[in-house]
Amino acid sequence: MISRIIFIGILLLLLLIESTLISYPFTFILIFFLFMRHQSISTLLIVLIMSFMLDSLRVIPVGTTAIFSFAVFFVLFLYNRSIELGEMIILFIAGFLATLVYCYVAKYPINIFFHTLVFASLFVVSYIVHQKKHRRRSNGYNPFI
Repeated sequence: MISRIIFIGILLLLLLIESTLISYPFTFILIFFLFMRHQSISTLLIVLIMSFMLDSLRVIPVGTTAIFSFAVFFVLFLYNRSIELGEMIILFIAGFLATLVYCYVAKYPINIFFHTLVFASLFVVSYIVHQKKHRRRSNGYNPFI
C-alpha cells in the first residue's frame, strides 16, 4: 500500500512536469507500468483521474486523452482477465503502440527514435528487476519469452 502511495506521488510530479516542461507522455507510460503491476478497477480509476488532470493542466479539451487512455487500459484489463496474460513482451509491445497512438491523439511531438529508446530501456530494466526477484524459481518460467 505504501508503494502505491509513493507511486501516485511520483505520478503527480510527472503530471506537473509533463504539463509544464517536457512534452512527452511520461504519465501514460508510468500508469502503464502501474497497470502491469496492479491490474484492478482502482488502477482504471487512477488512469481516468490522471488523464482528466493532465487534460486540464495542458489546456486542451477535457476528455480528449482521458477517453483514449481509459479505453486502452480497459481493453487491456478485459484482455488480461479473459486470457491469463503472463508474457511481458506482449504488454511492452502493446504499451509501445498505445503510447505512439496516445502521442498522436494528445498532439505530442512524435520522435520514434526517442520513443523506442525509452521503451527499450524500460524493458531492459523491467527484465533485470524481474530476473533478480525471481532468480530462485526452479521451474524456469520466464514471462519475457
